[in-house]
Amino acid sequence: MESRRRCCGCCSRRVLIISFAITGVFLLVAGLVLDVGGVFSNIIKNKVDQSVELKPGGLVYEEWVKTSLPVYMKYYVFDLKNHEEVMTGKAVPAVEQKGPYSYRELRSNEVLNWTSDRSIVTFMPNRTYVFDPETSCEGCDDRNDTFMSVNIPLMTLALWVRNNNYDKKHEFCFLGMLIEAELYKVKLFQRKTVYDILWGYKDPFLEFLVKATQGIHIPIIDKNITCPGQDGLTDFVQLQYNNTYYGISAVNSGQTDINKLEQFTMWRGESHLSWWSDKYANMINGTDGTQFSPGVDKQATLYAFSPEVCRSLFFVYESDQTVKDIKLYRFTAPEKLYLNGDTYKPNKGFCMPSGCLPTGLLNISRCQPLNPPVVLSPPHFYQSDKSLLEAVHGLNPEKSKHETYVDIEPITGIVMRAAKRIQINIAVEPVKMFAPTNGKFSKVFLPVMYASESFVITDGKAADFRHKVYLPITITEVIQYFLMGLGALFILVALLLLILTANKKKNDLELRVNEGDGHVRDDERQPLVTDGRRVFITSLTVFGLILLVSGTILTASHVFSKLIKDKVNEDVQLKPGSTVYKEWVNSSVPFYKKFYMFNLTNPEEVMNGNATPNVEQIGPYSYRELRSNKVLKWTDDDSIVTFMPNRTYIFDPETSCAGCHDKNDTFVNVNIPLLTLALWLRNTNYTKEQPKVCSAGIKATVDKFKLKLFRRKTVYDILWGYQDEFLKFLLKISKLTGCPAREGITTFIQLQYNNTFYGISSVNTGRTDISKLEQFTMWRNESHLSWWSDKYANMINGTDATQFAPDVDKENKFYVFSPGICRSVHFTYEKEVTLKDIKLYRVTISDEVFKSGDVYPPNRGFCITPGCLPTGLLNISLCQPMNPPVVTSPPHFYQSDKSLLQTVHGLKPEKSEHETFLEIEPITGIVMRGAQRVQINIALESVDVLPQTKGSFEKVFLPFMFASEVAEITDEKASDFREKFSKMNTAMKITKMFEYSLIVIGAFLLGVVLLLPCFDNDKKVQENGTKIEEKDEKHPLIDSSRKTFAHQST
Repeated sequence: MESRRRCCGCCSRRVLIISFAITGVFLLVAGLVLDVGGVFSNIIKNKVDQSVELKPGGLVYEEWVKTSLPVYMKYYVFDLKNHEEVMTGKAVPAVEQKGPYSYRELRSNEVLNWTSDRSIVTFMPNRTYVFDPETSCEGCDDRNDTFMSVNIPLMTLALWVRNNNYDKKHEFCFLGMLIEAELYKVKLFQRKTVYDILWGYKDPFLEFLVKATQGIHIPIIDKNITCPGQDGLTDFVQLQYNNTYYGISAVNSGQTDINKLEQFTMWRGESHLSWWSDKYANMINGTDGTQFSPGVDKQATLYAFSPEVCRSLFFVYESDQTVKDIKLYRFTAPEKLYLNGDTYKPNKGFCMPSGCLPTGLLNISRCQPLNPPVVLSPPHFYQSDKSLLEAVHGLNPEKSKHETYVDIEPITGIVMRAAKRIQINIAVEPVKMFAPTNGKFSKVFLPVMYASESFVITDGKAADFRHKVYLPITITEVIQYFLMGLGALFILVALLLLILTANKKKNDLELRVNEGDGHVRDDERQPLVTDGRRVFITSLTVFGLILLVSGTILTASHVFSKLIKDKVNEDVQLKPGSTVYKEWVNSSVPFYKKFYMFNLTNPEEVMNGNATPNVEQIGPYSYRELRSNKVLKWTDDDSIVTFMPNRTYIFDPETSCAGCHDKNDTFVNVNIPLLTLALWLRNTNYTKEQPKVCSAGIKATVDKFKLKLFRRKTVYDILWGYQDEFLKFLLKISKLTGCPAREGITTFIQLQYNNTFYGISSVNTGRTDISKLEQFTMWRNESHLSWWSDKYANMINGTDATQFAPDVDKENKFYVFSPGICRSVHFTYEKEVTLKDIKLYRVTISDEVFKSGDVYPPNRGFCITPGCLPTGLLNISLCQPMNPPVVTSPPHFYQSDKSLLQTVHGLKPEKSEHETFLEIEPITGIVMRGAQRVQINIALESVDVLPQTKGSFEKVFLPFMFASEVAEITDEKASDFREKFSKMNTAMKITKMFEYSLIVIGAFLLGVVLLLPCFDNDKKVQENGTKIEEKDEKHPLIDSSRKTFAHQST
């Protein structure tokens, strides 16, 4: 019995130890696998790779298309202080630096096309420079400030004359050139404004030389001659840096190979350069220096192609940097980049036939128009041959001021800070045959100016970057290290249990030995590690409680869920760089507006009262709707954005009915301008209030144009407008007779739906309150409507139906403001649907929205005197120019009063064809598919003020047309969405698992603590067994049997 009990206790301890050990090993291995195996890091890396690819919606694409970063081009000019002494050979050139003259550089890239696999994008770079006094030197003005330097066009001309033996081949022309140079008083060194040198000027002397190529009279020889010249002389007005023509270029998008991200594949339509002497030098290699492939390695050599220097450059790692709490790698141009070609053989290809220039210099004359003697170097001859500094005084090279560098965020490859610095020098030398350049000086590389192009990420973009990139990485690292730490702790607990068990066995053994000797005391029967056991149990309890409480708090407070929701909220806010902003500014989703016209087949019978109107639906006439919103201003806290909506419609035969054409197809329906005029005459008592000549004139005009209440017009005319000759003539009569006429009568040429003027509007950006995302705060410069009869009806409430606040609740009402029907409406949840593997909530317009005000009192405000219309109808005449009798309804009177279908034949309402619905992605609130359908009816009635509008029919709401505006997310955007938000869902599941695991492990540890008393019971049982044995040993029968057994054994 004793051994069985002891075995039972040992087995319980063994199970506990093994459980702790296995759990610890599992957690430790899981953490190590996630860390070393790179599970999370691979997920994040893939996410980063996809986000930096050049593709619409990517992290860098919008910035690449139109840079919002403040890029500055700062020019420092070198004023030559001793030009006369230099010309006569009496002194070395001495220069004084002036500046900076700073220009804000506006960068954009106009996308021209993509390859079929979207791996290459072809584009046209655009650069605009705007002078910025604030970042320029104090008091500096580029248009007024001047400096002395070399006359580059003259120096270029002199070299061209010499190199082409012009003085010998064209003696008379050369003679005329010298004479004109003297007359124009041209000199080798000239004073010009900074603006002229940077951005161009016209040189009178060069203009004369161009005329000479067309034929001039040389007075000294009295001859008319035509002189050969160099093309483009008058256009030589700028230095190389400003004369750079970027041209059509192409770069790799990274979509098929992220390692080639933004690397040039073409520049100016060519895949390689042509002016250098070997293949290596002519390579177009690298990016534009603003982005490199993600996962930057410190050991890597990074390449950038620079059009300004007509070659590719390379950079190597120098040091770690930190900018706005973002860790960066600084890469700089190494010294060997500028080494002389004779010293560093790879640079041999950059040498000219005449030989290699000293270290630090690059002759780019061949890649410039007219081949001016332009030589580039680092500013102040930094990292250049020392002899260059000896040849020009006034220079002081410093690493911090003159070095070119890029500070790269290594995870994404995005350049967060950079400075590209280039000095432009002119190879000045005397050309003796040409008097203006005939000096007594030695050839010198004279600095003219240097440019420093720099930028640094803004505080806002840095914060966005940290949130989007660093936060997920931090969370995954915490999870990994927590699992490893927890696993190690479990293993440690298992080891402690093992030690305690071993000590207990030892104590039991000592106890039994002592008992055999008969020297056992009560305290000796107690375990020797009672205090350690107590500490262990307490630690286990505390740790279990910490895990359980932590897991419960995290689960209840939704900490991780809130982090992910915050990320979603950031993405859907209306702010530059967010997921939805670009789509809101210029929508790429294919919206289609489809119009169905109702052709009245029995107009004469209706007029005579002999038949109920019978209509035949024709269409659809489909138009691609191009949507954009032009931002006008933001509020100070960016909570409201004011904008001008723009809508453009393009007829699309492919999605229209077969053979349909809006400009050719006609249909018969009500003559709306004539009916509107008749109602106006009646409602204003025109015939009684105005002279008879006025009403007689109107009637005569109607007769003259042979107008009828029903007429045939083309679909295009009705939708997009036409000039009505009747209305134009009527206005002329009004002016001649002095009779009043309705303002704007000549321009009433369209139905309400197409006459909607969106006007300046404002919506909430969601920046300060995400629940108000994209809700209208103003429309047509008004915060509420004015044509309805109560405050509720006049509310401008809701979004434009393309976006709602994220984290959609099925129980909510979804409000939409619709300019098309001059009111707000609300939708309610109907069911869940799936579109392209994305789960959506379908919401539809609530039945109560179109109920008659007599049936549903909240709708009383939409009633217009003399009463409320039947359910389904909305009189919008008051919100239209000239108040035409336009009444809207759902198509085919769907969800409307049944009596309406009895007054018009040819209608067949169907839910699938005529219902308005929106399908919303619940996490983001983005509408992925939708259809807004509105029917326009004319309140047709007999108006006896004009014979043409007087009929024998009852008032009827005659369907005129209905419009169905439909949109659906494309396959490509659906794929992008799934990819992006599936990772968020994965992260959400991982965090849930993490939270629940804390609770489970905590509960498990507390359970272990509760089970530990069982081991104490085992111990007590064993002790009790020992006491029984002691008593048995004192019993004479038992003692005798034991002695007998011992004797027999002996």
